[in-house]
Amino acid sequence: MEKYLNEFLMFLNNSQFEETYLCRNNSLTINYQKYDNILKGVLLYNIDDFTDIAPITEFLYLELFEFIKKNMKYAISRIWNYVPEIFTLYESFNQGRFNAFCKHYKSNSYTWEIPAATAVGSDGKYLKIEFLAFQNNVKFIENINQNPAISYSNKYGKTPPVFSRGVIFQHNNYLQLFSSGTSSIKGEITYYENIIYNQVNLTIENLRILGSKNNLIQYGIEEEFSLKDIKYMKVYFQDRNDLKFLKQYIIHIIPNVYKVEFKCTDICRRELLVEIEALFILKI
Repeated sequence: MEKYLNEFLMFLNNSQFEETYLCRNNSLTINYQKYDNILKGVLLYNIDDFTDIAPITEFLYLELFEFIKKNMKYAISRIWNYVPEIFTLYESFNQGRFNAFCKHYKSNSYTWEIPAATAVGSDGKYLKIEFLAFQNNVKFIENINQNPAISYSNKYGKTPPVFSRGVIFQHNNYLQLFSSGTSSIKGEITYYENIIYNQVNLTIENLRILGSKNNLIQYGIEEEFSLKDIKYMKVYFQDRNDLKFLKQYIIHIIPNVYKVEFKCTDICRRELLVEIEALFILKI
């Protein structure tokens, strides 16, 4: 598995793209590359107006949908959203993303295929959307310990965020679960505000539940993932002073992880100190 992990993570983290797609109005390009049955790409837009990014977000997502429509064998499965001034603009971003899904599907949200996703702060003025799309069948899953994000009440904004809690896919001889950005949330409520130790523990518990048989059986999935199947993690955190603790504690509780990356950045809720995404891999 080590050779496969090296190749897959190299592809996942590679920022060099081999091909370029010119979008419909010729003002935007999507840079992308392919690896076996996976397509990875990025859209980048320089933000000038920091009061409302809903129109720009809607535009970028609709162009992404159009691009995938031209690559019909692929389905958008995992997205990373890097949002400038996210504390201020997250609600505006959510409005634009929601509008794009409405226009694309032209149907009730219960019929939407909603990718797993992360949304964190962006360096500088750029709104960046990175994505993975797969050829093989994928299953988008929720977490029985958390409300579907699209069903959030207006306590966290007028428009709900549009993402599933994870995506399951098969690549080569491996069954994989890629979680969304996961944090210290039960239902829709943040727990343990400003207590990093407790937030990490609940986040890890949410990841455990996500891959459990009790959660996956509702999707007709017989396999289950345990914490020992986590091979890659990316840890987002807000306070640089927490880095030393996070490096020591994450390795302590997930000792089998092959690679962990840490990034200090803003997270969509001010009270969330940490957000973790995990890649579970099972040999089949």
